[in-house]
Amino acid sequence: MVTAVELALSRRRRGRRGVKLTVSGIAALERSIMETIAYGDKVKFSHRFLRKTEWRPAETASGRSYNEIWKTWEKFQFGGEGLFLGTRTLKNGTRYWMDEAGYIFEPKEHFQADLISPVPRTNPIYVPLACCQPVN
Repeated sequence: MVTAVELALSRRRRGRRGVKLTVSGIAALERSIMETIAYGDKVKFSHRFLRKTEWRPAETASGRSYNEIWKTWEKFQFGGEGLFLGTRTLKNGTRYWMDEAGYIFEPKEHFQADLISPVPRTNPIYVPLACCQPVN
């Protein structure tokens, strides 16, 4: 007998546009089937993601120098409570220069994170999937 998780995973793996499901994507899918967190539910979290940008000097094939930009999401300890707004896909990657097209962002890794609003009047934050639990 096929479980609901296996059925959902087999449908998801076939997917759209040939995108492969990552380990964190599988964790998010299993969590969404087993424990449902609905939009607007109060949740508690222990960590958050912050975007880090790093510049490295590089050179094009034609000899033009530019800064290659590495953008990554890093996990930091930051506890609190807030409202659950949904799950989003984040990307780590590089931005580099091509003479014909200008700057191009090339993702190296995809993963999912929860979008949480800790305070109604501030921007929401991204929280790792494993660090977010519903408040009873």
